[in-house]
Amino acid sequence: MNVTSFPHHRFLILFLLLPLLVPGARAGWVPIGPFGGDARSLAADPKDPDLMYLGTRTGQIYITKDGGRLWSRLAGLHAPADWVVDSLSVDPTNRNVLYAGMWSVSGAGGGIYKSTDGGVSWRELEGIKGQSIRALAMAPSSSQILVAGSLEGVFRTEDGGVSWKRVSPAGHREIRDVESVAIDPNYSQIIYIGTWHLPWKTEDGGAHWVSIKKGIVDDSDIFSIVIDRSHTQTLFASACTGIYRSDTAGAEWKKINGIPNSSRRTRILALDLRDPVTLYAGTTEGLWRTKDGGESWDRLTHHTWVINAIVIDSRDPQHLYLGMDQSGVMESQNGGASFQAANRGFAQRLISRIVPDPVNKGRFYATLLQDGQSGEVLQTEDNGETWRPVGAGLEGRDVLSLLVVTQPSWKLLAGTADGIFEFSAEQPVWQNQSQLQISPGSPFVAAQGISVRDIYRRGAREPIYAATSAGLLESEGGRSWRQLPLILPRGDISAVATAGEGGNVILAATAAGLKISRDSGKSWEDVALDGDSHARVRRIASHPANPGVLLVGADTGLFRSTDAGVTWEKFGHGVPLSTAIQDLILAQNDPAHVVVASGAGIFQSIDGGDHYSRLDDGAGIEALPIQLLALPSLDGLPILAASPANGLFLYDGVQASLTRK
Repeated sequence: MNVTSFPHHRFLILFLLLPLLVPGARAGWVPIGPFGGDARSLAADPKDPDLMYLGTRTGQIYITKDGGRLWSRLAGLHAPADWVVDSLSVDPTNRNVLYAGMWSVSGAGGGIYKSTDGGVSWRELEGIKGQSIRALAMAPSSSQILVAGSLEGVFRTEDGGVSWKRVSPAGHREIRDVESVAIDPNYSQIIYIGTWHLPWKTEDGGAHWVSIKKGIVDDSDIFSIVIDRSHTQTLFASACTGIYRSDTAGAEWKKINGIPNSSRRTRILALDLRDPVTLYAGTTEGLWRTKDGGESWDRLTHHTWVINAIVIDSRDPQHLYLGMDQSGVMESQNGGASFQAANRGFAQRLISRIVPDPVNKGRFYATLLQDGQSGEVLQTEDNGETWRPVGAGLEGRDVLSLLVVTQPSWKLLAGTADGIFEFSAEQPVWQNQSQLQISPGSPFVAAQGISVRDIYRRGAREPIYAATSAGLLESEGGRSWRQLPLILPRGDISAVATAGEGGNVILAATAAGLKISRDSGKSWEDVALDGDSHARVRRIASHPANPGVLLVGADTGLFRSTDAGVTWEKFGHGVPLSTAIQDLILAQNDPAHVVVASGAGIFQSIDGGDHYSRLDDGAGIEALPIQLLALPSLDGLPILAASPANGLFLYDGVQASLTRK
């Protein structure tokens, strides 16, 4: 019998009793947040504004049919994960037809996708493939006519995207890098574009173009252009140098005063169609409004809000939606006097770690990061129904790792890009109280401090280890840390775990491969996995009951040792052997229950890892990259899986197909 196996009847009993143990148990994966994130674009059906679509910076589109009370991800869109959905358009004559314009963060790629079934399925449009689409507009006079702006120029379709024609001169030095497009409400041949260098206009569908920069500060990026439908000679344009108004169809512009220079990056303008002198400006420093055509302005939100999109309810101009960086969708029912979040179901927060609390049943944590601006620790005690921040004091630092310490008293240790912070009931504010004994030659010794990728403790009586940019650190209680003699060309260590009696065997995942010490960290040697001593290891898991059993997830597959790291085997029937392993976990009370996240999906084993079956096939998350796993309860159910930029999912059902082979 395998050292990690267990009688099959335990699993069968658990499966039969699950509906009784978990009333109303839901099969499959359920998104549980934390809700919010970057909302790059918003679009509503003009005839039914409760139907809205939301575009993300990760190639995803969400839909709501109830005005933002609940969002659902449209799984049929298979755009690359680094494509930003910056433009969405809904056909006012057919609510099932919509278009999504995208561009790639990592290169010049992009394109336009179209759906004719309300977002259930999508197809990428030919004729404009590969174009980095920064703007997309549908002609108010004909929904078959769309104009797209890309880094290469301007493109137009007259047949709903079946065919596209470049309508700007190829290779033109100025009519390129198009950031905004507006089409005259009455004459679709009249098109305005804003580039990264001033605006242009055509009155004949693109056959001839004229520069319309008079009155605009030279070298201005034009982010947004809107047209007053009741008086089409009146235009508003936002630029990096401010907001401009033209009453001569662009022939001449006048800069509008009132918004301070610090808020000059106005990403989006929105006109109240019932009252065109009311204009909203979404800036990198909040939402502004003018009620007199731009003569005076008021800021309606906090200055930290970064606004990418504005939707005004066509039934009620006091009803607004904002698409924002970090905070997702915010809704106002009173013209911007107050806002509340409308994010349920929309999850785009960047999750770096999910950690159960072993003392408080049902409680688990999600750590967040966002370029050092909005990192924090969130806590739920109801399986993700509600979330709340854990304390203050992190000041937006990215949180890379988290450890729950239970002895001698409960506390949290957060590994950040700037050291180790501590939170406890006695000290309910995050503070960096760590004393680090680091050698002067350590690669981390710099002004920015130490970056802590993993914090690990196997048992309450064993040391705490921190995998950092300064190497591997050890502590008895989490305050005083000493550097272990693991000398590397680069100090970066990403994961750590212990094995053996008393935890004297230490394994560290480094940039140079897996390292092992058999004498509590005094000396180290390389570990060759499948003959490769430089294999990148992402996660190490030790058996909770058998100190000699270790599991390692690497870019080259899944590995196991049954002798505390002396020998290794590639194993796991059912998991593709050469797929990259992102994370792996063992249930504490049932180590025969193993869950693995790989590049090929999520797999579960009930026999200690010898055989696996898929857990995500057809479950709604199969197209998402899953990189994090956790078991919030000791019995191994439910299972948590996180796609770092697409939220956290909870699986609280058991598939009958998971029978022992």
